[in-house]
Amino acid sequence: MFKYEDRIVSNRESKKLCFMVMQNTGNQLFTESVLDEVFISLPKHSKNKNDVAMNILRQFDLDFLAHRHPQSLSGRQKQRLAIACTLATGREILALRAD
Repeated sequence: MFKYEDRIVSNRESKKLCFMVMQNTGNQLFTESVLDEVFISLPKHSKNKNDVAMNILRQFDLDFLAHRHPQSLSGRQKQRLAIACTLATGREILALRAD
């Protein structure tokens, strides 16, 4: 449990609010393309998934890599992709973890 916006948040509720990005993103990226990584992070009932995903990738200067395999990216690009996926989830709290 922790306090967020002047209320106590249960462990169960924290899973809906939080998302963690590890420094070693190799453990977080496992699809066949950069675009697919963002797709799987979007809420299930999202509309215009392709447009939303490409907009998020554009914000992180990754749109030109949309069809590349995530493991072929540089370390910095992988980190930006992991953060882009976090943004796609719509979660309110982002935790960055240094291993």
